Amino acid sequence: MIIWIVLVCILIFISYYVYLYINNSKNDNNLTEKSYIKKEFMSESEKRFYLKLKKLDDKYIIIPQVNLASIINKVSNQKYNTELFRNIDFGIFDKDFNLLLLIELNDSTHNTKRRKSRDIKVKNICNSANIDLITFYTSYPNEENYVLNRVINALEKKL
Repeated sequence: MIIWIVLVCILIFISYYVYLYINNSKNDNNLTEKSYIKKEFMSESEKRFYLKLKKLDDKYIIIPQVNLASIINKVSNQKYNTELFRNIDFGIFDKDFNLLLLIELNDSTHNTKRRKSRDIKVKNICNSANIDLITFYTSYPNEENYVLNRVINALEKKL
């Protein structure tokens, strides 16, 4: 009699976990289908800024949305690299894909406390890695000549 009770309990236990597994799988599928939407790769200001930078592509490679983890290795405490999972608006590379310069284009969202903190972290990471980072602000006109001259001057300092 006790064996039958134990077997029934085991069957109930297994059935319950199979039920949970099946329902979680269904929920995961629903989550995947309904929780994600495509977004634009660049904002409108970033697109306009990119078109200005493209004037330099005869000598340089301009890459938007550069992830710090793609260009920087952390040498201490390798276990946690989450601070490197941040995107920089633009990277300027030579024709051999050697990084020369990073560019941030800050809009009004960078005025929040959280974004200011993020920007300081990014600047410190770039400084530590000896990577030049220049910042432009969308609240200024950023005329093409100004942008190109500032970028070229930063690049010439690297040579």
